[in-house]
Amino acid sequence: MVGYTLDDLIKHGKVKPDSRVELADSRIGMVVRAGAAKPDISTIEGLRQTLLNAKSIAYSDSASGVYIERELFKKLGIEDGDVQGEDGPEDSCRVRRRERRL
Repeated sequence: MVGYTLDDLIKHGKVKPDSRVELADSRIGMVVRAGAAKPDISTIEGLRQTLLNAKSIAYSDSASGVYIERELFKKLGIEDGDVQGEDGPEDSCRVRRRERRL
């Protein structure tokens, strides 16, 4: 079970707080198209700028995607207006596009 969901159950008295056990650590990765320049994400600001400059950002609709949308973007100071979200090509995917005007 995802940590924030378990925390909510604990908060509402549905689960004993001392019964929580971390079973896994799920990592999030980043990929770019073949032949594209490798972005510098070695710093927080580098990651932030890479996301803001990306033509599109795709992530799953599972726990990791929820983390990206609700937590990571906020931690990086990326506001809802900075990137626009829409359903992706499959139900399990969200695609966020940043439209640029010239």
